[in-house]
Amino acid sequence: MYDDQTKQHFLELRSQGHSLPRIAKDLQVSRRVLVDWNRQFRHDLRALRAAELEALHERLLASHEADVAALAGVQKKLLAILPERELVGLRTSQILSFYLRYRREIDKVHLAADSLLQPEQAPQSPPAKLQ
Repeated sequence: MYDDQTKQHFLELRSQGHSLPRIAKDLQVSRRVLVDWNRQFRHDLRALRAAELEALHERLLASHEADVAALAGVQKKLLAILPERELVGLRTSQILSFYLRYRREIDKVHLAADSLLQPEQAPQSPPAKLQ
């Protein structure tokens, strides 16, 4: 018989995506017991995994927002400098190229953030083979 602390540790590790063999090794519990627990606690595990995914989603979204803010800050500085800039030593094409590269980076970050906000699509199964 295993104590509640061991079962709780199993739930934490499993909800974080650890494999049953790895958990068996870490907790010194047989795989057969873990398979039984996996079945017994499947509803709890679904809820815990959903919470883990939501937390990961929030961290990724925050990271993208920080990237966008940083890139937008650089873009704002460039836009402020360009009209006042004496173009001595730099060709206009160089400055414009620098600005456009930052614009493309901002667009990439926006696209990545948009994909995070889209509902997860179910994976497509391969078409059935005809016999």
